[in-house]
Amino acid sequence: MMLPRGKSWLFLPILIAWIAIPFLLNTSFAQPPMLEVRLANGVDRGLPVHWSERDVLLLHQDGSLRFLKTPEVESHRILQEPFTPVSSMELKGDLQEEFGRDYEIHSAGDYLFVVPSGSSDTWAKSFLELHASFTRFCATRNLQTRRPEFPLITLLFRSQEELQRYAAREGTQIASGTLGYYSATTNRMALFVRDVPASHWFRTHTTVFHEATHQLAFNMGVHQRLSHTPLWLVEGLASLFESPGYIDPLAAQNEGKLNAARLQTWKKLAHNPNAMNQLVVAMVESDDAFESSPDEAYAVAWGLTYYLTERDASHYRSYLHQMASLKPNLPYPRAERARDFRKFLSPDIGLLVRNIDRYLGSLREP
Repeated sequence: MMLPRGKSWLFLPILIAWIAIPFLLNTSFAQPPMLEVRLANGVDRGLPVHWSERDVLLLHQDGSLRFLKTPEVESHRILQEPFTPVSSMELKGDLQEEFGRDYEIHSAGDYLFVVPSGSSDTWAKSFLELHASFTRFCATRNLQTRRPEFPLITLLFRSQEELQRYAAREGTQIASGTLGYYSATTNRMALFVRDVPASHWFRTHTTVFHEATHQLAFNMGVHQRLSHTPLWLVEGLASLFESPGYIDPLAAQNEGKLNAARLQTWKKLAHNPNAMNQLVVAMVESDDAFESSPDEAYAVAWGLTYYLTERDASHYRSYLHQMASLKPNLPYPRAERARDFRKFLSPDIGLLVRNIDRYLGSLREP
C-alpha cells in the first residue's frame, strides 16, 4: 500500500506507536510489517521506530539503526513482509562479503565473530563466560532480561590501524589509543585484540569487559538503545564488569568485584564532600561531566552502580524499569532526570553519597 507523502505524516506516528514499540520492548505482539522508503540514492527497508516532520529512524533486520532527514524520503510504503531479525546464517554471508577473505566468521551462542583468517576461536569462550555471568548478575537482582533478538556482532581486528579505518568508514570518531568500542547505531562491538594468551585475554583487557557489557545490556533489555538513558547508568554498569570478580566465580568476593582504579578516584573526590555532591547532582541532571571530567564521572558512575546493585537492588531495579519506559528519540530534560532519580533512588543525594562512601570504606581493597 503506497501512502501519499503529503497525507501520511498523521498516519505514520500512529503506525509506529502501534507496531514498533511493543516489538522493541519485547512484549507479546504479532510481527509488525516492514516499511520501505525510497531515497534519491536507492531504497531502504526496516521498522520505523520514529517518524516526524524533521527526521526518521529505521531499525534494520540486523539490529542496526539508520537516521534520515525526513525531506530525504521521496516516498514510502508498508510492505506485506513482516519485520523479523536476520538469521545468523544469513548474516554470516553478509559479513563475509563485507570483510572479504582476510577474515573468517565464527558463531558461538548468540555471538557472531569476525576475526582474521586463521585465528583460533578459543577467545570465544571468554565472551560466552561474560554472557553467562551477566545473565547471572541480572537474575540474582531480579533485573528483567531477554535473549537478544539480533546476533551479537563482534569484530576483532588484527591491528589498531584496522580498527581506526573501520571506525572512520562507519562514521564513528574514536581516540587514537582506543582499543575498542560498542556502537549503539550499528549494534556492533569493534575491538583491537592484543597478542596475549586467550586464557589471560579478559583479565588484561578491561576495555573488552566494558564494551562487551554495553552490547549485552542494550541487547538483553537492561537498557534501551532508542531512548536517552542517563550516561551514568549506562557507564556505571559497564564499569562493574571491568573487574574479574564479575566474571570469575573464584574472584567473586567483595575485593574481587571492586574496581581498584575507580575506587581510588572515588576516595579522592570524597575528601571534598561539597564538590562530590555537586558532581553527583550534575551527573544526575546531564551527561556533560563525561566530557569535561571523564575520570571523575566514570568513578562516580561506578560507585553509584556498585552500591545500588549490591545494597539497594530493588530501587535500582525500579529505576531501570522507569528508564526502559522512556519514549524513543525524545529529549529527557534535566528536571525530569532529577525528578526520576530522587523518586526511584534517593530523595536526598547528599545522604546517598555519604552512605555509598561509608559502604565502600568498609570493604577491603583488592
